[in-house]
Amino acid sequence: MVRQYPHEINEVVVATQSEMDENGNFTSLGDPEQVFVGQCRAEANSEGKRFAGPDGEAFIYQFVVYMPKPARTILPGATVKISSNGRNIFSGQVKRTHEGLLNFRLWV
Repeated sequence: MVRQYPHEINEVVVATQSEMDENGNFTSLGDPEQVFVGQCRAEANSEGKRFAGPDGEAFIYQFVVYMPKPARTILPGATVKISSNGRNIFSGQVKRTHEGLLNFRLWV
């Protein structure tokens, strides 16, 4: 049986409290927390396609991730984890999003 959304996506948000170290860098206090879990389909970018970011810089993305609507809006810059059958296949940041007529897409 073929499943339209065989993968699972988890959005992870870094804790909001932070402190400044002796070098002036902010470090997070506490562990990241998971705020969203949903079904998705991650398709690998096997051709090395690119897209231009907001500043014009070209990005090569690793996966296009499709989610059913209505999906929770995940913003660019969010950290996500994608898994298949309990095995992690991607961890990283969202580069771009698009809400279509029938689905919600992420580029990671």
